[in-house]
Amino acid sequence: MCGYGLENLDIEKMMAKLGESIYDDKSYKDGYSGDVQNGRQFYIDGLRPQGGIRHHDRVSIEKPFPVYLASGEVVLHHPDNAILTRDIFNLVKGTHLPAFLPWIPPLLETTEKVRGLAPVVDYYDEIDEELRAFERFADNAYFIDKSIPFLSKDRLDWELDHAAFASLKEELSSGVWKG
Repeated sequence: MCGYGLENLDIEKMMAKLGESIYDDKSYKDGYSGDVQNGRQFYIDGLRPQGGIRHHDRVSIEKPFPVYLASGEVVLHHPDNAILTRDIFNLVKGTHLPAFLPWIPPLLETTEKVRGLAPVVDYYDEIDEELRAFERFADNAYFIDKSIPFLSKDRLDWELDHAAFASLKEELSSGVWKG
């Protein structure tokens, strides 16, 4: 295998799949939320204009799962492993589990609840429950993440059967480690 597993990628199929989420030159269906987004900077080819800068509302092609099983072969890029989303979600998620994204709004709200309070050694009583729940999620996410080869080349060499891939995909989506 070479590069990032792109040698067998059917670009036309990929663009057709992504095209199903595009409504017009300014709006698309977000692959994570399902909501219609009106992209402030909407570039179908994903390229910034010369001299342009990234913008959090720009549409971005995202690979939600670190690997995908296609015809029994582990690949990184595949039409069924590609969605459109806001650039900020692509950047924030990075290589984290898709299950990480729903935690962002509640964590921001939790931060607001204690803004301006004096520092404490443990969690504030007002946010103890929320932070302990996130801590459990983070523990699960750590173990799920560590079960996946870190380097792209190692992921491409990973031996996964359909049952193992289905289980991994469920863990990545739910954030619940089954190990």
